[in-house]
Amino acid sequence: MARRQAPAPKTPKNEPDLSKCPDFSAQDVAEIKEAFDIFDHTGKGTINLFDMIGYLESLKVNEKYPTVYTLIERLQNQFPKGISFKEFVEYIQYSLGDGETGEGLTRMFELLDVEDKKYLDKARFHSIAREIGEHIPDEELEEIITDYYECPNGKVDVDAFYKFMIKSTF
Repeated sequence: MARRQAPAPKTPKNEPDLSKCPDFSAQDVAEIKEAFDIFDHTGKGTINLFDMIGYLESLKVNEKYPTVYTLIERLQNQFPKGISFKEFVEYIQYSLGDGETGEGLTRMFELLDVEDKKYLDKARFHSIAREIGEHIPDEELEEIITDYYECPNGKVDVDAFYKFMIKSTF
């Protein structure tokens, strides 16, 4: 007699589907939820991102972590009437992209291109390094951009970013 497998447990309505969020562990999601709940003034499971943006500006996150700040700004533009926790986590995962598809790498590039210049330059790479607590000397960045990304003009566009990431991954 064949045994039937039990159906996979359903994700609660306002909880993110972790299968769609491979970059987040259950603990990460719980920590994000704790922070999200601080801004849920009504207890309805949604937040107004204007409040969060104001708070981030008061902490100078827009200066210290422009990538994070820009991501929240884009969320606010996408969800002007408010956002649920599920939408919040899944949109962040979507914005992070993935390193295995062209579409995912394009989203990752767009997230890093906070000024929407359509390229990343030495100044932006310095900023990204600072955001993650690294210091990369100018000479090293110039070498990375010129030799590894193959951009002698100093501007890494989405195509060069894609080619480099594919070479690095495989």
